[in-house]
Amino acid sequence: MIKIANVDIQAKEHNFASPEDYFEKRRLSPGIMSAVAINNMSGFRVCILQIARKIRSPGKIDLNGLEVFLFPGSPRWYLNKKDLNYRLYSKELEGMLLEGGWDAVHLNQSSGNNLFRLCGVLAKRGIPYIIHFRGGDLESFTPQRKSTFGKASAVILNNEDQKKRLLEVLPGMKGKINLIPQGIDPVLFKEGTSRKENMLSFGYAGRIYPHKGIIRAIEFIAFLRSLGYKVSFALAGNFEERSFESEAKKLIRELRIEDAVHFTGYLSTEEIVPFYQNIGYLLFLSEHESFGKSVAEAMSCGAVPIIRTNSSGPEEIIGKGAFGYYLPCEERWADFAGTLFNETAYFSMREKAVRRAAYYSFGNYTDAISALYREVAAAGSGGKKREVTDP
Repeated sequence: MIKIANVDIQAKEHNFASPEDYFEKRRLSPGIMSAVAINNMSGFRVCILQIARKIRSPGKIDLNGLEVFLFPGSPRWYLNKKDLNYRLYSKELEGMLLEGGWDAVHLNQSSGNNLFRLCGVLAKRGIPYIIHFRGGDLESFTPQRKSTFGKASAVILNNEDQKKRLLEVLPGMKGKINLIPQGIDPVLFKEGTSRKENMLSFGYAGRIYPHKGIIRAIEFIAFLRSLGYKVSFALAGNFEERSFESEAKKLIRELRIEDAVHFTGYLSTEEIVPFYQNIGYLLFLSEHESFGKSVAEAMSCGAVPIIRTNSSGPEEIIGKGAFGYYLPCEERWADFAGTLFNETAYFSMREKAVRRAAYYSFGNYTDAISALYREVAAAGSGGKKREVTDP
């Protein structure tokens, strides 16, 4: 039986109280690891350390037949949120990785001293490791980072743009790059009732930062209202910067669209699904995203995405405009409104968006991950290339 350690070594403030809390925050149905992932990973014993390290309950749990071993760190680690540099946990984690008899180690981070140190130790022991790049900087490569990537058995990226940028820095990585976009849970994110009234409802889901294109979205909503369309715009998420919250709300007042824009705050999985189902369009104008999970989730629930150009991950999700829209330049907004509120065009694009979202199911994701695990485990430290074919 192949034994894999899947480790999330990023310093995050998430502090999960239970396994159920983990799945809730990650927007996964509780049985998905066995009902979906393990059905596609038969023959594997996957120790999910990224769950273990963040759950306060020690011991072992059973999720519909899947044994998940919990390795909580020192109580100081999860109680003191300021101590996120792994001084207390890194040695314990290193011991688990070196003594666990793993066929491969899957590391969900692409930079940082903790990663460099762990990869150096794994390389010395001859333990194959996979680097899973979620997002961030692909241009700034120190010699240490180049060495860490170069010794990896495989690298997982989300999209073609990331692949292109990585190969510009490290052309020797070509045979080790695996394009495996993140998956969403089809058990949770289901298509809602199709209604033409939804065309007037716009939404956004995610953290609210300046680079997420919120100001442009508000301006677009104000323009549509000026044309006489009774549109609404709901934003599900929390502001991460008080100064930006003040800026956005001031603009809303100046444009006199207080009645059109609504901030819901953070929504749980139970709440976000009907949110997606009741909007016609997801206005997701982020400047850059390695994937854009909200886009795939919304499409799966029947919302048509509107994104900005050159946004990387979201562009691939909408198939360069085949399964969603780009927000055009301001001079073309009036013509674009005619397309958005054309009933035939709306339902046609909605159907395409729902079909496209099926490609990003968690099942497809775990199929690709399990195939990569087999290849890396079989090849030792050599690794092989694995890509998901885009329909």
